[in-house]
Amino acid sequence: MPLFDDTASETSPRVTGLRPMELSNTAWAWAEISASSLVLLKVVWLELAKKADVTDTQGLTNTLQACGTLVARRDPVLAAISAELPHRRDTSAQSVTTTVWSWWKLSFSAGCWPFIQEATNSKVLLDPMGYSYSIMMAEWEKVEDHEQELFGLMELNQLLPLPIQLFALVSQWRGGCWGGPPLLSLPSVAYRKLAALLDFVETQVSRVAPVIPGMQSRVTEDGVSLGILHAIEHFGSGVGQWLKVAGDSKAQLVEAALRRRPSWSSDACVEMGTFVGYTAIRLARFMRGFGGDGELDPTQQHARPRGDRPGRAVSLEVDAIHALLTRHTLSLARLSSNSEVWVGQALDLIPRLVEELGAESVGFVFMDHRGTRFHSDLFWLQRHGLLPPRCTHVCDNTLKPGAPICMWHAVYQQSTRAAARSGSSPPAMSYSMNEFAHWNSEDWMLVNCLDVPDHGQPRGGVNTQS
Repeated sequence: MPLFDDTASETSPRVTGLRPMELSNTAWAWAEISASSLVLLKVVWLELAKKADVTDTQGLTNTLQACGTLVARRDPVLAAISAELPHRRDTSAQSVTTTVWSWWKLSFSAGCWPFIQEATNSKVLLDPMGYSYSIMMAEWEKVEDHEQELFGLMELNQLLPLPIQLFALVSQWRGGCWGGPPLLSLPSVAYRKLAALLDFVETQVSRVAPVIPGMQSRVTEDGVSLGILHAIEHFGSGVGQWLKVAGDSKAQLVEAALRRRPSWSSDACVEMGTFVGYTAIRLARFMRGFGGDGELDPTQQHARPRGDRPGRAVSLEVDAIHALLTRHTLSLARLSSNSEVWVGQALDLIPRLVEELGAESVGFVFMDHRGTRFHSDLFWLQRHGLLPPRCTHVCDNTLKPGAPICMWHAVYQQSTRAAARSGSSPPAMSYSMNEFAHWNSEDWMLVNCLDVPDHGQPRGGVNTQS
């Protein structure tokens, strides 16, 4: 933009006279507005590299965040900050989180693990987002030792507001023997509710799926997963136990939307924001071939050849505790073989979807994480080539808290489609619905069929719907 260019040209000669805090604040501000001109930032970064030893920790992390946000790797400033930051005594959990994310964005992950170890040795405990970014990096790089080490740190962290049940869950996924919780502060109300849900679901599992002699294991698996769905609904209907899940009429709409597009065994369903795993179970059941009424879907069962690998359901969740709870719930539902839960932000994990699933592999997207991110995350899915022709896109909570930009894009796409007189795809529809277990609370859900240029039939796979 001309304003940015003029500002950069006027400010660049004066950069040498700026104090370190002013330099770091300038870099952070330009990254926040996604300034396209890097003329000023290059000068700022070079000057900061010279003054790294006299820049405070907050200034160094702000500079790293600016580099990571703009994905602009500048090795001199990275080298200067990498040499200076690990030895700072005023390093906080927030600065560790920002540093880990920024270095990962800049493909500088080799410096992350020594920095995390240095911080923990200095008694700096990671916050929830720090665990999220660190676990995301370990899982993406397939370094199991780092992942297990992070779970061990979570288990011993005295500042995580977790009740005993969730500490035990972390220990279970770490594969170790739980020696009891550390000296805890009072658990948060939200995590106490999740712990109560975990106890309730585990208690119900043995009751909802009795072993019936002579019945096929596939039918028994269906009963287990369906029983867990009912258990979550029953718990969430209790006084003071409400859960913001896509249940009741919302669940019916999600399952109807799953069948709008012909499904292929090479397809994947992606959920952004999983919470306790309620919708993750529904998506995994659909990909396994189970119907919404608790019976095997006869259409899918007939179309999918015996021995064919079912499609995958992938859930993206930024809260590591929610992700572990969802993995545990899917394991109880016996759906872990075709479902996965990845820890991290959706924006950061979209490139991993391309790496592991391939192009045009996501036939269904369910967004339930943050309404202000729906439109931008959809854009990144399209830009990375993940969406095949007639991909179904479903968004929850488009009224409360709201997703106005995403709704506008859906209407604009529909008007463009009508102007082109294209009848190939169903129109986008916004449905007024009740919140789960709240009959007097209105919310909206958006169901949209995305027009993506058709490059022919998917590679491999069998049509599983007539």
